[in-house]
Amino acid sequence: MRINVHAGHNFKVPGASGVFSEIAEDRKVKDLVISKLRAAGHTVYDCTDENSGTVNGNLAAIVAKCNVHAVDLDVSIHFNCYNGSAHGTEVFIYNWGSAAESYAQRIVDRIGELGYTKRGVKTNPSLYVLGHTSSPALLVECCFCDNAGDASKYTADKMANAIVAGITGNTLSGSAPTGNAKGWLSKGDTGAEVTVWQKTLNTFGSNVNTDGDFGSDTEAQTIRVQRLVGVNPDGCVGEKTKSAVSVYLKKNNWIQVRDGRWWYRHADGGYIKNDWEKIGGVWFHFDGSGWMQIGWLQDNGKWYYLKANGAMAGDELVRTGGKVYYVDKSGKMCYTDSSGALK
Repeated sequence: MRINVHAGHNFKVPGASGVFSEIAEDRKVKDLVISKLRAAGHTVYDCTDENSGTVNGNLAAIVAKCNVHAVDLDVSIHFNCYNGSAHGTEVFIYNWGSAAESYAQRIVDRIGELGYTKRGVKTNPSLYVLGHTSSPALLVECCFCDNAGDASKYTADKMANAIVAGITGNTLSGSAPTGNAKGWLSKGDTGAEVTVWQKTLNTFGSNVNTDGDFGSDTEAQTIRVQRLVGVNPDGCVGEKTKSAVSVYLKKNNWIQVRDGRWWYRHADGGYIKNDWEKIGGVWFHFDGSGWMQIGWLQDNGKWYYLKANGAMAGDELVRTGGKVYYVDKSGKMCYTDSSGALK
């Protein structure tokens, strides 16, 4: 990977303070993150600004340094403070769906494993660095430097290990990745186990290449499926993800494919085609290929209206195309003029 890393603020533009100083410790963590990533074979640029004397100047200088390089990820390292009682770790990204999201989630998870409360991944498009860097960016608030509990857990080396583990998808021991001993699949992995996972993703309509290469598309579809089955969307495939997928596929469940269409998969892998099915007390209709339908549907000479979520309308007014229609309890449209619309 090619990565920009910088520590926030500088000694002329102080950051947070409390039990320890943000600008002292974020630089220690930054230096360790850079050295560990370089030792693992990644190209890393230090984009820290030490010279600007104003907040705006500091931010602009950092962004300018970052944008010199075409990288996979920009990483901004900070420490938080509030009132001594707030605690935990959080990572900010510009928006959901950003290429930085999976890295951010893994960083939160790895820092959380050090004993910090996981405040989660959050979006904040108003943060200058996130909004002005040209590559995917994230900002790590490692922990709260004014909280005694967070401070008692903190060492720069452990924090750097956690951040590097989140970026690379590898577990760290000391200062080097443990490689295949990590126990889960993530971006960059290759082999037969990846191929098996890609085939599983395609059960969910992911349409990824089953080439045994865990690349960006496989990662993105992993996150999509993790959200569907209700596990942490970190883009890594461990036992929790595999178990949740297995449980999901053993039951009748909705499946949304990558282009947004829905079908209803039965536990045996079958599905309804060109017919109605009652699901959770609500009627849905599926076309000849098994896709859930929406909008007006004519069936046996009767008209029915399927809402945006596929549910059949019943005993209610339907407003569409600038007109108002009424459908009875059975879902059938009741004619009131030649077009079916209410007069």
